[in-house]
Amino acid sequence: MKLLRFLLALAFAACGIVFAALNSETISLDFYFWQFRLSAGLAVLMAVFLGALVGGIAVSVGSVMPNRRRIEQAAADARAEAASEPERM
Repeated sequence: MKLLRFLLALAFAACGIVFAALNSETISLDFYFWQFRLSAGLAVLMAVFLGALVGGIAVSVGSVMPNRRRIEQAAADARAEAASEPERM
């Protein structure tokens, strides 16, 4: 499974490199105070990477962290219950 993930990541990286190489036209990004000149392919790849990063953070905050708290609470409850029960032989 890890090998499959690695190969998929490698394939997507190769596609990204080819995409950036084929879209080498220089564009200007103006952020009011800053202005950048870079290739169109690199600008699109940066936007995709930033979107994936923001999406991953959103999923983590919205789903993973609440579930982690529930699991920790359930483990604490189980430990407390186990400590309160007398030993059975």
